[in-house]
Amino acid sequence: MFRPDSAPRSTPNSDPPISIESHLPNGVSALPSAADSYNPEEVSWCYKDPTGQVQGPFPAPTMQSWYLGNYFTDDLLLKRIDVDPDFEELQDFKRR
Repeated sequence: MFRPDSAPRSTPNSDPPISIESHLPNGVSALPSAADSYNPEEVSWCYKDPTGQVQGPFPAPTMQSWYLGNYFTDDLLLKRIDVDPDFEELQDFKRR
């Protein structure tokens, strides 16, 4: 028969909590950066047309529908507004 007063008692762990930050290289944070914490559906995109003119910004759902409709070639230069510093080819985005 089990008696609660005779059950072994666990002792609280006396080790201090481990900080993830202490195991990361200098300058690296465990917290996401602004670029890591965006909602992909709320990002605006722009692209360079064949003449080099920047078109946009366009909402992500619009760009996605154009992509699914095969309106873009793999060498199209595009970027996410407020996320990407430079234009990249669509094929580079697809690789990631």
